[in-house]
Amino acid sequence: IGSVYKSDGKLMFGTVNGFIVFHPDSIEDNTTVPPVYITGFKVLEKSRTLPADKVELPHDENFLSFDFVALNYDAPEKNQYAYKLEGVDKDWVYSGTRRFASYTDLGPGKYTFHVKGSNSDGVWNEQGASLQFTILPPWWRTWWAYGLYILLGISILYGLIYYLISRERLKSDLKLQRLEAEKMHEVDHMKSRFFANISHEFRTPLTLILGPVKQLMDNYTSQQDQERLSGIQRNAQRLLHLVNQLLDLSKLEAGKLKLEAVKSDIVAFLKARVYAFSSLADHKHILFAVELPQEKIGAYFDRDKLEKIINNLLSNAFKFTAEGGSVALKGQLVSQDKKEWIQVQVADSGKGIPVEEITKIFDRFYQVDSSQTREQEGTGIGLALTQELVELHHGTIQVESTPGQGTTFTLLLPLGKEHLKEEEIIQELPLPEDETASDEAKIHPSEIQSHSQDKYQGEAKEQTTEKPLVLIVEDHQEVRRFIRETISPHYQVQEAANGVIGLQMSRERLPDLILSDVMMPQMDGYQLCEKIKTDELTAHIPVILLTAKADRSSKLAGLETGADDYLAKPFDAEELLLIVRNRIEERRKMRERFSRQITLEPAAITITSVDEQFLRKVMQLMEAHMADASFGVVALGLEVGMSRMQLFRKLKALTDQSPGDFIRIMRLKRAAELLAQGAGNIAEVAFQVGFQDPSYFTKSFQKQFKQTPSEFLASTLS
Repeated sequence: IGSVYKSDGKLMFGTVNGFIVFHPDSIEDNTTVPPVYITGFKVLEKSRTLPADKVELPHDENFLSFDFVALNYDAPEKNQYAYKLEGVDKDWVYSGTRRFASYTDLGPGKYTFHVKGSNSDGVWNEQGASLQFTILPPWWRTWWAYGLYILLGISILYGLIYYLISRERLKSDLKLQRLEAEKMHEVDHMKSRFFANISHEFRTPLTLILGPVKQLMDNYTSQQDQERLSGIQRNAQRLLHLVNQLLDLSKLEAGKLKLEAVKSDIVAFLKARVYAFSSLADHKHILFAVELPQEKIGAYFDRDKLEKIINNLLSNAFKFTAEGGSVALKGQLVSQDKKEWIQVQVADSGKGIPVEEITKIFDRFYQVDSSQTREQEGTGIGLALTQELVELHHGTIQVESTPGQGTTFTLLLPLGKEHLKEEEIIQELPLPEDETASDEAKIHPSEIQSHSQDKYQGEAKEQTTEKPLVLIVEDHQEVRRFIRETISPHYQVQEAANGVIGLQMSRERLPDLILSDVMMPQMDGYQLCEKIKTDELTAHIPVILLTAKADRSSKLAGLETGADDYLAKPFDAEELLLIVRNRIEERRKMRERFSRQITLEPAAITITSVDEQFLRKVMQLMEAHMADASFGVVALGLEVGMSRMQLFRKLKALTDQSPGDFIRIMRLKRAAELLAQGAGNIAEVAFQVGFQDPSYFTKSFQKQFKQTPSEFLASTLS
């Protein structure tokens, strides 16, 4: 304080280096405008290099901060600042001496950051500094995305409009189609009614024709007259058949044709109807193969209507199959939609049906070949009526066809009676239990009604006495015809044109004997014989080879393949018959000898090694399941890898016993051994061999051994 002096308005200040003199009126304000700079730029708290031009940032980098400074070194701590972000701040933000600004969550768009500053005396740099930057929008907010949204919206709108227009058009088309269908139905109905009326008028003159023709045929003995009258009768009957079909169609339309179902053995019914076509097959030289289950199958069906279905399918098959072709009918049980069905397939090797025609073949009066030069006659009624009758049975019918290869019709009829109305069942007779259908240890003969039992015992007897089946495998048609004519009076005959077909038929039909030529295309007789003899399913079938080569080496070559005999061409018809008869008789005696044996030992039987292995396998399975009452035919077939039908034919050929008989006899013979060894009382032994009912065991034992278990036990102890 002592170093300050005032004189004449001047102020003096003493310092260590002297003194300072100044007049207060001589002090001036700082008028220098300070330059302002943006010194720092941060994105998400991370520094970025300041660009020379504008900045572009993605949409998720929208947290920004800026650093700035005014270059005034005269009391710089007193410098003042203000900033503004265009697009966010409406007015300048005065921050005082704070030299930074921050912005968060900026939306997409273009921005300019402005900053200005002043010196310590409040002189501002109004121009300041600025930085332009752009925050880019996300891809879903870009211009091309909006363009895509517009296009998508237009497409949806167009699609909606198109859908509405199409729906209205479809409604219009459906309405038009319904009107057309009603019109066509009306025309079809008028056509059917017209033909029905004419058909009724035809019946009277046809009756007047058929009656006198029958009388004339009984009186005329001339062969020429008989042939003429036979032609008249045949054509009149054909007309009557067409008339009846038209009447059936008219009844169906009027709802007057009702199902009259009767419970019966559908297998026996099919056999009777199917084999009626054998003569037609022989006449046209067509191979007719039939495969039906051996066991009885009870089903509810209308016999008259099912006969018309089968007749129509087979008639069509033979009509469109050329000479030398084949027709096959196969029936089997199938499971579908948790239900049991009987499936009947009729297949032919005819010319087939074009793909575009298949959907129309069940239409009334429609013919696949409608040209005036068509080879086959027809009215287009048969298949239409067939479909109607199948649907009346609550079944289905389908067709598969390949042009040039043939056609297959598949008929499915449901078993049981749940699908039938009460008024559709006119008679219900119980069928006897099939011996091969279930576990024999659970079948009681007393449960079968006597009149049905006698009926089916008679049928079984007829089946056991039917002629043995001989398969002729020969590529020469005339030779096949000669062999067939030679042996057909004594045996059933089926034919195959080459070894491949013969092998397939031998596995499907399991004939009693095979006559095969050696020189054949695709598969010769040696190869065929070797495959048959090495197949467990067919090894038991005797094979006789026929050849033009009579030298010793050829004969030895044939015998080495397993052939049972060898016959050189040309052969005598009586010699052929004798060889066939001897071979079949040998197999019959072998079966009888086997069926009489108490202890089943296959090694003691003169059979091929493959058959011996098969029988050993079957008996080992029976030994393993002897006490299992549920082990029956189905389980045995699954164990040996054969279908029920194949197992039946195989055991029948080897032992002359059905699988059911075989299982029951095995159980009973083991029971006899156990009783003889004192393995327990009668009830205990019955349970040990799979019989759950001792009384039924006693009846079965007495039927097999002609004495009761007690009598058998007493005889072994005496």
